Amino acid sequence: MLQTAEYAAAVSRTSPARTEEEIDRMAAARMQRQEILRRTDAPDLRAVIDEHVLLRLAVMPDIADGQFRHLIEQAEAVNSEAVNSEAVQVLPISVGLHASTHGSMVILDYADERDPSIVYLETRSEGLYLEEPAQVAGYRTAFDHVCMDALSKADSIAFLRRFID
Repeated sequence: MLQTAEYAAAVSRTSPARTEEEIDRMAAARMQRQEILRRTDAPDLRAVIDEHVLLRLAVMPDIADGQFRHLIEQAEAVNSEAVNSEAVQVLPISVGLHASTHGSMVILDYADERDPSIVYLETRSEGLYLEEPAQVAGYRTAFDHVCMDALSKADSIAFLRRFID
């Protein structure tokens, strides 16, 4: 939800079996998915980005500047009162081991209470959806701990700015 088209394509290229046509389609799909954040009824978004990801991005000068600027713009918009979202935060390496060392996660909550929350895990070859309440609760607890370990909203934006200054 926070990637530029160039970065989304670069991430897609890490799977050697993908064709340029597949990569273009995947990047376009990610950009289209982001449109939901621009709607007046946009869902809440809370994202924590591991510093390791930012360091890997920093060594790709052809796309790093644009991606960092995009992250800052999104963080400033998300962290303001202008949208319904809560935060974009950075999880610094100095935290050491943390509650999400198992990998990334997406927790989907719905406005209608009849729709149960879901955890989405993306693997190399597929996406997995976890729906059992105990599984969702475990991931939610892990995410809450990661948020507590992450930099504040303002410190996260300042941290991101150091990559382009």
